Amino acid sequence: MRDSNASELFDAQRWGLPAAAVDNLAERLRRVWSRFRDCFTTKTRNTSEYAWIYLRGVLTMDTDRNFANIARRVIDLDDDGQNLQQFMSDSPWSGAAVFAQIQREIRQRPALQGGMLTLDDSGDERAGDQSAGAARQYLGRLGKVELGQVGVALGYYKEGLWAMGDAEVYLPEVWCDDAHAALRRRWHIPAERTCATKQALGLAMLRRAKANGLPWEAVSCDSWGLAYK
Repeated sequence: MRDSNASELFDAQRWGLPAAAVDNLAERLRRVWSRFRDCFTTKTRNTSEYAWIYLRGVLTMDTDRNFANIARRVIDLDDDGQNLQQFMSDSPWSGAAVFAQIQREIRQRPALQGGMLTLDDSGDERAGDQSAGAARQYLGRLGKVELGQVGVALGYYKEGLWAMGDAEVYLPEVWCDDAHAALRRRWHIPAERTCATKQALGLAMLRRAKANGLPWEAVSCDSWGLAYK
């Protein structure tokens, strides 16, 4: 695997930052990954190295950040990216565990106490309807109904710092019918998951944040799909 350095990970001049802002950036990023690596360990395998590979790829590549290109840049020029794709698409690591670790780190830092939660949805167009939750639905970013996916996300903000604290894919009602059963299994959607409204997903995330002791003082949101299911 290729070695990384600060200049590879971040071009300070390009972003208008002083060089000191990226001192030891690669090592600092490695330490962040090390705190999260247990989230990517399953009962039978430790796949956490692929989390590091994917993270490096999306941070160091400006364009064409698909699995094959990331693998060729970070692992080896002859790597086809199949193992990386398997890790991201099919490996049964827990996204909930990642968000729980994020909330734990926020809770443990005194400077981040008393922040604000931001609750919103975000949608992206899709070329087909085989992706999890993909259907013709309202995409707020585009301001119209299109074929796409929508997620509901909970952010944490405090004095210039923002972190994603939780997220759920929104499942339109069509995704809960028998015809979509195979696709739900394919994308590892839990059997107990229902087609909840965006508001219900947001409320569940707020309750999890409260149960986890996330130190927030206020919640901010806009209409985020109040007129849509």
